[in-house]
Amino acid sequence: KGTEKLLGELVKQVLFDPFLVELREHWKRDRGGFERKSREPSTEKCWPSNLMEVVEKVINSPVEKLKAPDFAFELSQEAAQKNYLILSKHNFNLDEALKSQKGTPLEYGSEFRRVEVLENL
Repeated sequence: KGTEKLLGELVKQVLFDPFLVELREHWKRDRGGFERKSREPSTEKCWPSNLMEVVEKVINSPVEKLKAPDFAFELSQEAAQKNYLILSKHNFNLDEALKSQKGTPLEYGSEFRRVEVLENL
């Protein structure tokens, strides 16, 4: 019974959340809805004619070189001590410690190319 109630609440939230309602309306307006109206193949162009050029430009764009993070990623006493000291500098707040890692692979979004490079995709 508890699972059914939880599931019911989740469904209500998904169906009636103002943000999701607006998102669905936006999708219907701009994309013609979630479901295709017919089974016939679409004659609509969905890819830009220069897609491969845009992809090539993204691939060939310079990638920012990341510096090594302060944290050590190995199983050793020295690595544990180093990581402990880093965390202690941030009052053992992992979120703050990670936020201090700008320009390293630990920075949020560092795995992606810059927005300016990707926006044409």
